[in-house]
Amino acid sequence: MSMSSEPSAEDVRMRAYHRYLERGGGHGMDFEDWLEAERDLKIRR
Repeated sequence: MSMSSEPSAEDVRMRAYHRYLERGGGHGMDFEDWLEAERDLKIRR
């Protein structure tokens, strides 16, 4: 991860993809996965 205050788009993309896999790969929740990934990464900083 970079040292900026916001996670990079690549970091969010990877986290959202892992959330997708954790949910069993169901479609239709991409926006929710993205928002949760951003939130998760911001909390971890």
